[in-house]
Amino acid sequence: MNRTLPLGIDIGTTRLRIVCTELNTTPRVCAVAARDVPNTSELLPSLIVETWDQLRTIERRCVLSVGMPHAQLSSATLKTEEGGRSRAAYAQARCRVDYPIGDAVVRWHAIDHNHDVYALGIVRAEALRAMLESFPATSLRVIAIDHDSLALQRALPQYDAVLDIGHARTSLHRFSGALPMTICLNAGSAQMTKQIQGDLGIDQRSAELRKRTYGVNGAGEAALDRLIAEIAAAVEAFERQSGQVQRVALVGNGARLVQLPVQLRRACGRHFELAVPVVFANAPDEGASADFALAAGLSTWSAAE
Repeated sequence: MNRTLPLGIDIGTTRLRIVCTELNTTPRVCAVAARDVPNTSELLPSLIVETWDQLRTIERRCVLSVGMPHAQLSSATLKTEEGGRSRAAYAQARCRVDYPIGDAVVRWHAIDHNHDVYALGIVRAEALRAMLESFPATSLRVIAIDHDSLALQRALPQYDAVLDIGHARTSLHRFSGALPMTICLNAGSAQMTKQIQGDLGIDQRSAELRKRTYGVNGAGEAALDRLIAEIAAAVEAFERQSGQVQRVALVGNGARLVQLPVQLRRACGRHFELAVPVVFANAPDEGASADFALAAGLSTWSAAE
């Protein structure tokens, strides 16, 4: 009999996505559900419960994630005895943030015991509180908080990098070495919608519908050109550090923009494509799998332990 893994929950700026994955010999997505995120946080607990109920599962454990700019993940050498490792980790973290270390939550995990190399995670405590405050009012139990890059790497291991185009931000995750590297761009699909509004003099809802249907043909082109230029610069920066990037997976809110993979290939000279996470093989709603990539990766957190 198959058993379910903890649910993967992606709380985005505009959409809540939950993935339920079952494990037999390998993980496989068995159900997905999504809802628009309300404008007020007070409504989020009931929305989480409604979305969970749509999955028709008894699984209540769940895994969430944080990413840049609220959280950073990097390697660190902590050469000290066990009792002093906490002090060493906080000392390294203090040098890597531009806010008081008392406002951060710091965690570390061994990568290479022989050389005292650790994965060092740093996240703003305020961002964690904001993420977790909705869950006491639900029946779900958060068992872990992952980093976006690690979840996407599990979901899409066949790629060199993942480009996650969100509502307000875009993240490029490069999979090279012991830990992924991330560059965060302060631009996303919302900027294209806003420019379409201005170019055509229409309301936000109509602009969003036009963008999803026709892309930026005739309106919003300048915003897309700026984003593509920033993505190309990020790809070049990664290649200077860690070698050539061959295949890039496209996921997130803005990944389905018409002709986007072709435009990115032309600008960057690399292969970009809408990605299907490995756990979506023969799963329901495979057509929407690019939107559910982060939640799918989170749902395999315990399988990777």
